[in-house]
Amino acid sequence: MRDNCTTMLVGKKASLDGSTIVDRDEDYDQGFNEKCFVYYPAKNYDELFVSKGTGVEIPLKGEGCGFTAVRDAVEDYGQGINSYNVAMSSAESEASNRRVFDGSQ
Repeated sequence: MRDNCTTMLVGKKASLDGSTIVDRDEDYDQGFNEKCFVYYPAKNYDELFVSKGTGVEIPLKGEGCGFTAVRDAVEDYGQGINSYNVAMSSAESEASNRRVFDGSQ
């Protein structure tokens, strides 16, 4: 299939040496996108997040935690781990899944 990405998350109890491992492949578009490793410090939020992919708007208010991110150098999509050791991926690949938009199975 074209335009499918995979993220693998391995917790410290699942790895042999207690490491937390985050891995992602990108096999969409040209299949290679330059990455940046970025640290975002904790801050108080009072802003509106607007998704570039879907247009969804989410108000962000209150104290946020610091997090690291491995994101595309050009766009703010990527994955990261916050100061509570919670990992996430924000590539918005649900846009390629028709069931998300029309409820079909």
